[in-house]
Amino acid sequence: MDIRCATLTGLALLFLTTLATAATVQDLMREPMKIEFPASDLQTLAGIGKLYGRIESAAKWVCHEPPMGELARYMAFRHCVDLAVRDAVEQVHSPALTAFHHRKERGAAG
Repeated sequence: MDIRCATLTGLALLFLTTLATAATVQDLMREPMKIEFPASDLQTLAGIGKLYGRIESAAKWVCHEPPMGELARYMAFRHCVDLAVRDAVEQVHSPALTAFHHRKERGAAG
């Protein structure tokens, strides 16, 4: 069985240093997380959706969601999640997963 992986890291948080928020990179960052998945997950829409959900969940864990009510930190967290998901999707090198991600981004934007 062909097993592939993507690694979500807090490195995407480096982009957060340009944001004017109370959050720091160290406040949000956790250890990287490796996601392994069978290559067959990339062959069906259901498999792609399941993998994408795992990537989103891992990104939320890696980026360390702040407590409720901390708007500035929450905005930094959301930005971190977006960057971590984008980075993980790129690491998989799957046109189908990339297309799924772009559809999700467009849906969230409008």
